[in-house]
Amino acid sequence: MSRHLGLDIAPDDGTGITLTYTDPAGTGTALARGFPVLDAAKLDDLRRGDSPADTVDSLTNDVSSWILGNELAQLLSQALGGNERLRVLVRIDRKLLGTLSDLPVELMTLPQALQPMVLHPNVNSMVHVPPGLGTSPAPPVRDWPLRVLIVRSNPEDLGKAVPPARPIRQEILDAASGMPEGAVQVEVLSSEDDGAEPVTWKRFRDTLASQVFDVFVYLGHGDLQQAFAETQPVGYLQFESADRKVHESIDARRIAAELLQHPVRVVVLAGCLTAAQLAEAEQVTQDLVATALPQWLRGAQGVAQAIIDSEAPVELAVGMRDRLEVGHANVFLAAFFKSLIKTSPGDVERAIRAGRDDLWGNAPVPPTWSSAVVFVKGSAPVFQFLSEPPPQALFSAEKQGKLDSVRELRRVAAKLFIEALSDRTPFFDALVAVAAQEKAVLGKDAMVRPRLVRSPTGAVEVEVELLGFVKTGRLAGKVAIGGESVSIDRLVADPRLDAAGFTFLWGDVDAGKARFLIEAGGGSPVKLTAGRLFTIRATIGSISPAIHEVVVTHAQSDTKAVVWSGMDLIAVVP
Repeated sequence: MSRHLGLDIAPDDGTGITLTYTDPAGTGTALARGFPVLDAAKLDDLRRGDSPADTVDSLTNDVSSWILGNELAQLLSQALGGNERLRVLVRIDRKLLGTLSDLPVELMTLPQALQPMVLHPNVNSMVHVPPGLGTSPAPPVRDWPLRVLIVRSNPEDLGKAVPPARPIRQEILDAASGMPEGAVQVEVLSSEDDGAEPVTWKRFRDTLASQVFDVFVYLGHGDLQQAFAETQPVGYLQFESADRKVHESIDARRIAAELLQHPVRVVVLAGCLTAAQLAEAEQVTQDLVATALPQWLRGAQGVAQAIIDSEAPVELAVGMRDRLEVGHANVFLAAFFKSLIKTSPGDVERAIRAGRDDLWGNAPVPPTWSSAVVFVKGSAPVFQFLSEPPPQALFSAEKQGKLDSVRELRRVAAKLFIEALSDRTPFFDALVAVAAQEKAVLGKDAMVRPRLVRSPTGAVEVEVELLGFVKTGRLAGKVAIGGESVSIDRLVADPRLDAAGFTFLWGDVDAGKARFLIEAGGGSPVKLTAGRLFTIRATIGSISPAIHEVVVTHAQSDTKAVVWSGMDLIAVVP
């Protein structure tokens, strides 16, 4: 467990500031400071995420000189000179929060140091503790699985430049590779997929209430608004309207109240926008985003601080001071979850440090490594259950039970479909709905996208997809279509297999059955990502109406991986 270094910043009795440094032994040293003078334009450049090296150097010098002065550099160098890992606590008096919220403490660098202090080998973390707060409330007792909620809000009137959430979901699942199925579960609220629902405040609230989440990641915009001249500005997060065209501003107090009712231990508000999408926007939109971006990020940072400075039992909240380009956001979150799940299991602050390290290693400028402003209630949060191996069979049994229920519903609907009815539309719609449920249950491990192919008799095509990923050198299985009036003509490989270094083989096509074999070139395991594997081309006989099941058997893979079987339906109508 890390011991502490303290930096307490408070107003003195006059017009200045007292900075109190507390060493690991608990000895305090009070130092006099004037108010810091930082270039507002340079701070805005920093927040836009594209600040040049001279701007970063100037701000680093100004921040470091103000904090360290003539006295503190030597004291900090001595404290960090041993082998002990330390936790740096930054506490700003409530009277100064409005004035010093823009102070980028994370840029502070000791004289002649190779890296900023936040990346010093003996600094485990640098966190901000709102004044007056003590230790965190006792966290809820949790066990596997680790549950993550990603909310990606991208309203049209704010530039439509928020990057997709699916790649980030995949990075998290990649970090859990080799673990039992379902050990890490990631739910995504995003309108990036065709036909997806808008990410409204109501949808977020309903999802938060549906199950217990451990980590909440928000991708989108914030805002900072001041209702009255004498009041402190209030942070907001922006959700989508029902038509996605405009944004809906939700203030930090409402967000904290929701997290009080449905606790999440860790919140990450990632201020990431993709420059590529923004460049394609109209000039007026680009100008709007460029002007508003610093304020958006101040808002998200303010929400993170307000969540911690509230009754909500959130133990740690991260607000990004600077914009992260989509690649930087992916790097940070991938390193964060890899550390949290595998490298330093359960240690949240160490995971943030891992994200900083990777960002620094990729590029020290712009200083994306300093973007994360970490607010905590007190002691460092730890997910204790992550240090224990997850159960091997728990989730397979749970998933199979859900699948059995869904497939029983489909069996009943399919039976009604082939009754002598004049209008089968309601039953067809019911089958579509049940197929969607099956897809949700199967998740990343399905070999087939559950859907319906509505067709008259004759030629029909059914796509077979991998919904998640598998790292394999060989993937083999069987395909069958039920019913005597159906025959498989051939399986057609998707071109992406060849591009990914895989060869597709098939044989033994007979009476509605076929085998498939997918091999990686060279024999070594290669990551096969989500997407179409092949298309089944079949011929349906003259019996109508009818329901035919398309079944992919449990695939055999080397190296071994759990890949669930899946089903499609072919509905034949007159």
